[in-house]
Amino acid sequence: WGYKGSDADFIKMFQTAREAIRANDPNGKLLGPKYGVLPTGLKHLERLLPMGLGKQLDGLSSHSYGAWPDRVLARDVRRLVELAREYLPPDAKLMINELEGSFLYPKPATEAQAAAAAMRGHLIWLGEGFDTSWFFYVFGAKHGLFYPLVNDRFNAGSHLSPTRCFATFAALTRLLEGTTTIGPVDYLGDEIKA
Repeated sequence: WGYKGSDADFIKMFQTAREAIRANDPNGKLLGPKYGVLPTGLKHLERLLPMGLGKQLDGLSSHSYGAWPDRVLARDVRRLVELAREYLPPDAKLMINELEGSFLYPKPATEAQAAAAAMRGHLIWLGEGFDTSWFFYVFGAKHGLFYPLVNDRFNAGSHLSPTRCFATFAALTRLLEGTTTIGPVDYLGDEIKA
């Protein structure tokens, strides 16, 4: 979304990247374009994929920012999967490469609330059809994979210990990896929470 050129030039850039990747590694994959804010990215992809961007991609990658509460995240992820199924190859990989917990719950939150929100986000992405979900901890925030984090932006400090978030992510990854989703469960209502 910071690209200054035309839509045609943007698609050409991905075409050039894909050709370069394949020239060096015939099995190499190009995923993208990874817009940082999911609702904004959807608007761009709804325009760019039909214009030919989908023919240049082997998969999509995304972030979860800007999609809270859970029902908004589920709606937007579902739409992203629909776009991928329509415009990308059938074997396209779908990756959430930055699931950021602090955007998935109202503030202030306890560590347990942050862990529960992060788990819901993880389950929504995987449950809607994404292949991979990676959690991304917050620099300078209290609730990440490890605790306590310090305010220094790139130094997590020397007193790290696993949090509930870390344990639940480890357990869910172990239980969910390699499974296939049954699709959305829409009939439980907004009051059902993890």
